[in-house]
Amino acid sequence: MPSSIPKITFFKIPPRTLAYYDWLFTGLEMLREAGEIEIEYRGHWWDRLLRCHPKIMRILRRAAPDFVDFCSPVDLICVTGCMEYKGAVTNFAVDIADSPFVFALALLETVDVYFKIQCPKTFDPSGFPINKHIRAPYHPDVFTFQNKIRPGMLGRPLAHSLSLTRNLPVLRRWEQLAKTPKSTSIFASFGTVDELLPRTSRTPLPAPYNYFSEQTLLARYRGKLHSPNQKRAKIVKMLRDRNKPDIDARLWRTEDPSLYTPALTDAEYAQHTAQASTVINISGLRRSIPYRICDTLLTGGHVATDNLAIKWYQPFEQFEVSEIGDLGYEMEEDVDWPAIASTLASIHANSNTTPEIARARSDAYERKWSPRAFARYFVSQCEQSLAVA
Repeated sequence: MPSSIPKITFFKIPPRTLAYYDWLFTGLEMLREAGEIEIEYRGHWWDRLLRCHPKIMRILRRAAPDFVDFCSPVDLICVTGCMEYKGAVTNFAVDIADSPFVFALALLETVDVYFKIQCPKTFDPSGFPINKHIRAPYHPDVFTFQNKIRPGMLGRPLAHSLSLTRNLPVLRRWEQLAKTPKSTSIFASFGTVDELLPRTSRTPLPAPYNYFSEQTLLARYRGKLHSPNQKRAKIVKMLRDRNKPDIDARLWRTEDPSLYTPALTDAEYAQHTAQASTVINISGLRRSIPYRICDTLLTGGHVATDNLAIKWYQPFEQFEVSEIGDLGYEMEEDVDWPAIASTLASIHANSNTTPEIARARSDAYERKWSPRAFARYFVSQCEQSLAVA
């Protein structure tokens, strides 16, 4: 007899990238606990072994890397499964590849709905914009099956687990940080290196999914793009030069002693993020959105980022995310540094987080970005796909 509530069955969950899915699985487990859905996890015994506890994966990666490669190939970028409801079935995939223009084409062709965590704002036939001069091409089938693609969001890793019992305490600790007083106006922290070298024939080959890898980009388009690292260093120096005690600007993998600061621990990073009114982001990894965006929204802050080419399943509001200009992979001569400096000065001058803004951000997080909200969106999109099928 058909179930009276949706039943979600997961066929494949790549253990290597389980942390990318913590946010979604935590939300779905919350819905299961509330009686809104049923969940079943399938998979080979080795999949269950590798994902039963984060320590198992860490130990096996050191002791038996070939076994991990066999069980969880590095190019396996999708969770797959189906949803059954009222006698109908829909198949889905959830793609966590950092490259917005890379898709698991066999899955895109065959599933009914395909969630793309790093989803391009637009699907331009000329390709995905790396910068003003370079477009990364889409495979033609991306346009053939574009109607199946749904934007997702990149939630932060929790306990690297399918277990709500493990994930929920980590989530609650982060959510509690939203109550931290905003004592810092601007927080910028980058683990940049001074120079990222183009790949050579001696460089290890990239993973199959990693088309347009960082080093390949620099080698293939030498003279047509510049690494984001230089912009990060310049932004940190720009902020430091303001010589304001409420600006916290850090660069923790640089050989420039005037810019170097020690790396923060995970706990320190969370605290520094939570106490900042505005957190700076500069896109890398093919302009993908990093965890930093979710971390800031989760702790009640505002993100000032270079212009985004990625969208989430809901639009960002101005009090959540604002864009400061083109940076990322742009050529140095194409960056309007005076305008960016002026924007940063304005952000600093207007960085006060009022109680009204704090409430609006908290409401927006619960309504749009919390694990429960994301899971409900996921279920609703699968239900709509059922109706179409």
